[in-house]
Amino acid sequence: VNKAPYNIAITSQNINVTYDEFNKKSNQLAHYLQRCYSIVPDALIVIFLDRSIELLIGMFAVLKAGGAYVLIDTNYPD
Repeated sequence: VNKAPYNIAITSQNINVTYDEFNKKSNQLAHYLQRCYSIVPDALIVIFLDRSIELLIGMFAVLKAGGAYVLIDTNYPD
């Protein structure tokens, strides 16, 4: 992020996200998780999203908040 903040970090469905944008979005979500859900170290947080930029942001946010993520495939039966 510090070396090349405006380089493209992720491209998905013709949407480009720079390292700086990705970092800011994941930090914002991490702070929200800590503030609203009081994430404790190694807490398991379920992420139920299709493969997307939002999924990657969520994964990094959970790690930044101190938790651990568990991915649930959206194609699994109810």
